[in-house]
Order: sequence, then structure tokens, then C-alpha cells
Amino acid sequence: MIRRLLVIPVLALALGSAVLALSPASGANDGIAAIDLSERYTVGDGIRQDKLTLYPILDKQVKPRPQGDYDLLGSAMAAKTLTITEVSASGTVATLKVLNTGKKPVLLLAGDVITGGKQDRVVTEDLVLDSSPTPMTIAVNCVEAGRWNTTSDHFSYGGRAESELKQTVEMEKDQSKTWSKVAEVNLKKAERFADLTLTPSTGTYNASLSNPQVVAARDAIVKGLSPELDKQTHLVGLVVAIGDDVIAGEIFGHPTLFERSEADLLNAFALDAVSSDDRGKPPTTAEAAAFLEDVLTAKTTRTQELSNGTRLDFEDVDVEGTLLRTKGAEVIHLNSYKK
Repeated sequence: MIRRLLVIPVLALALGSAVLALSPASGANDGIAAIDLSERYTVGDGIRQDKLTLYPILDKQVKPRPQGDYDLLGSAMAAKTLTITEVSASGTVATLKVLNTGKKPVLLLAGDVITGGKQDRVVTEDLVLDSSPTPMTIAVNCVEAGRWNTTSDHFSYGGRAESELKQTVEMEKDQSKTWSKVAEVNLKKAERFADLTLTPSTGTYNASLSNPQVVAARDAIVKGLSPELDKQTHLVGLVVAIGDDVIAGEIFGHPTLFERSEADLLNAFALDAVSSDDRGKPPTTAEAAAFLEDVLTAKTTRTQELSNGTRLDFEDVDVEGTLLRTKGAEVIHLNSYKK
């Protein structure tokens, strides 16, 4: 049975005719999205498992074809159509070299964890990597403070970081703060289980992603959520709450792109729950919808033109995040966080 949906009432911002068009980033006084939410999105009732509650975001104006046929980092690396290496024999902490030889552009998302090389890293910002015979460099942070020696010439995909770490990586872009957050979230999980050590000598975040006890707790949460999400139609995103607090929201430009990322999303949000002791009463659907409204009416604080799109930073009193869109001003991916 499809859950009851809440239509979000909000005044439409004036712009263009494209269904998913965004307002030009002309200054900090413009909201990031020229979307009439009452026409575009609905927010479904919360689906709860353990401390985690997910509120489906459904798009009522889905186009018949995906907005861009993107591959994702994990699947591209598994297919060996995308390779990641250190930029040189000596390497640098903050950059890696990436080569996409596949037929599709690859969407890299902030929070994507890459293991191997001289140390494990995490992608710091969303970007689309076009197919090309020439490698490019990407910005990363280290999530393994105690290692700088090669374990493999190439890297492997490690999964998606939980929201708490991803917010630090994406919004702060500060290496010291990233290391501190890795230590913090590892410790939180270790405190939830008897005799669990998540403080390896290298301090790697992969301890959170691969520890059997953590994985079992994470998977139990995901198992309870997946069947309910599978009942949704036109699902493009989620508002996320831990305990009684909305912590984040994420939107993809098309249900196909959301579906390809769903497993990583659920694993990451379940890790947020594993890290938390908050078991308060979940927010109402109206509160989840209000969070999304705050996000889509937030102000642009930075605009970065890319070769194949635009990346916007946005912020308001209680929210912050980033938006990646095409050159045609269509949404590719939006990350949002409670401040």
C-alpha cells in the first residue's frame, strides 16, 4: 500500500519553462530552486526502523527519460571503466587522478569513500566525470590519518559516508576537521558494542564501513526499510531523521538515478543511526516537509561553473548544502543538512 503523501505548499518562484529549471544564481538573495513545490514534490509519511526515519520525496512531474544517463562511482569502478590512482609516485593528500573510459559520464558524490592507494580518501564534492582518454584530478580528503604508504596502485570503492561525516567533508572542506570527525564517528559506534575496537592504528573510517558488528546492525536497519521504499513510485529523494531530529535531505534528478544510488544511501543513513543513541519520537511528516521547503528556498552563497554543469552552495538559518545541476539548469543531485 502506498503511504499517504503530504503536498508541500509554498509560493512558486518565477523562472523559465523547464520542468526542473533552477533560478539563475544571480546572488545571495535568490532561492536555489525555482520549483513550485505544490506542483512538483510530495513528501510521504515517515518509514521508521530503529532510530532512523525516512520520508520519501516523490516527483509528480517525472520525465519519461532520465535526465542524463549517468553511471555511479561504485558500479563504474567495479566494471573497470573508471580507475583512480595517486596523482604521482609521491602522491598528494588532497587530490587523486581519475580516468573514465566508459561510454557514460560518471556521477561522483560527496561522501563516496575510496580505499587503497597511500591512504583512504573521501570525495569532497559532487561532480560529473565525462568519458575521456585524458585523466583529471578530483578533490578529496583523507579518512585514514595514520597511513601514507601504498597498499595498492589502484583504489576500490568503499561505500558512502554517513551524513555526519559527509556534512563535514562537503561543507567544511577542512582536512583536520575531517580527521576529527572520523575519530568521533568511529568512537560512537565502538561505544554501542561491547568489546568493539574501531580505533585502528591508521585511524581509517573504513573501520566503520567494514566491521562485522557495525555492518550487521546497519543491515538490520536497511532490511526493515527497503520493502517500504520499494512500494513508492516516482521516488527521487529522502528527508532523514534520527530520533526526534531531521538531520539531512537528498534529492536526485530522476527516479532512475535515485534507484541506482539507493543501496548506498540506505547504508549511509543506517550508519547515522548506528552512531546515535537518540531514540526520541520521530518528527511529523509536516516537519519533514518544512525542512525540504527551507532547503529549496535557501540562498545561494557560492556558484561554481563546471565544464558540464554548475555547482551551487546554499545556506539559510537552519540548513545548508550543495546542488549540482546540468548546463541546461536541470537538477542532478542535491545534498542538504541541518546546521
